[in-house]
Amino acid sequence: MRITKKLDWDGTISNRSFTDREAGHARYDLNGLVAVVTGGLSGIGAEIANALKESGADICVWDKQAADGVDGQVACDVSDEAAVSRALEATINQFSRIDILVNNAGFAGSTVPVSDYLEGEWRKIIDVNLTGAFLVSKNVAPVMVSSGWGRIVNIASLIGKEGTPNSAAYSASKAGVIAFTKAQGKDWRRPVYWSTPWRLPPSGSTS
Repeated sequence: MRITKKLDWDGTISNRSFTDREAGHARYDLNGLVAVVTGGLSGIGAEIANALKESGADICVWDKQAADGVDGQVACDVSDEAAVSRALEATINQFSRIDILVNNAGFAGSTVPVSDYLEGEWRKIIDVNLTGAFLVSKNVAPVMVSSGWGRIVNIASLIGKEGTPNSAAYSASKAGVIAFTKAQGKDWRRPVYWSTPWRLPPSGSTS
């Protein structure tokens, strides 16, 4: 699998643009690109994976429920760096590269007031939603940098901006994802995207 066009870190995909718009949704030409979607076997993650596949990307789903040995799936607990490292190795062995990363894996937890949260559940929510995005980005980004091109999309939520009653842990984790994404982009001086769940960001948008 090779990309014949020069891809670079200038915020554009060389010679790539919207191919059409259907029902208000942008269509991208992602042929030849490899996308990793965490938590991509169900829900929003599965929809993201399908949309990227429809745009031509080769998809690798990292998910705790994934079946090792199935093409395009790698079992991975994003809150465990050893598991992330193994998933990265397996993906590189299968696809040789990673061009797009969507940090989607998440855990909402209980809907309860702060006083009723169990510490273990609080930590699990933070570990999956925030630490998971950090660990996966930390391990995947060097692959993108070495190839000279890449895109990272971190799935956040309006809850992370507003805070929601009875969802303190989830709110805190998504607020962290938003701030992490901004800091991450500034670290690399490159566009890194955060997205609320109902849409992917348009080409060239940054935060």
